[in-house]
Amino acid sequence: RFGGRFAKDCYERLLGNELIVENHLNLLNRVADIGMIARHIVEYPYLYGENKSMVNSLCAAMQISEPNTTRFSAGNMFWVKGAALSYLRSVPWQDMDFEPGYAEDGTIAHAFERLFLHMTNVAGYHALSADEGLSIV
Repeated sequence: RFGGRFAKDCYERLLGNELIVENHLNLLNRVADIGMIARHIVEYPYLYGENKSMVNSLCAAMQISEPNTTRFSAGNMFWVKGAALSYLRSVPWQDMDFEPGYAEDGTIAHAFERLFLHMTNVAGYHALSADEGLSIV
C-alpha cells in the first residue's frame, strides 16, 4: 500500500539512523537561512487540487500571501526551525476539525502540506530535501 511505503521512506530519509539525524540537526543549527529539511520537495503543477479554498482560508488566517509556486514538501514529516513555522500561531485551532483517517485530497492536512514550505519561505528561510541536506553536511 502506498501510504505504508511513503511513511517508511519518510522515516528512512529523515530518521534512518543516528548519523542522518545528526547531519540534519547540524545543518539546521549551522546554516542560518535553512529552515526546513523535508523528505522530498516536489514540483507539482496542480499544487492546490481540491485544497484551494482551505489553503486560501489558512493563508488569510495567518496573514500571509497565497503560494505563487508549485513546490511543496511532500508529506507532513520534516525537520524544521520553530521560527520557520511561526505563522501557525495565527491559525484558529479551536475552529479546526481535522478529518479522521487518510483522504486523497481536499482535507485540512493536505492544505497544511501545501503550506509548510511556503510558510518557511515567507519567514525568510530556505528548504532542502533530505537528500540535498545529506550532500551538504
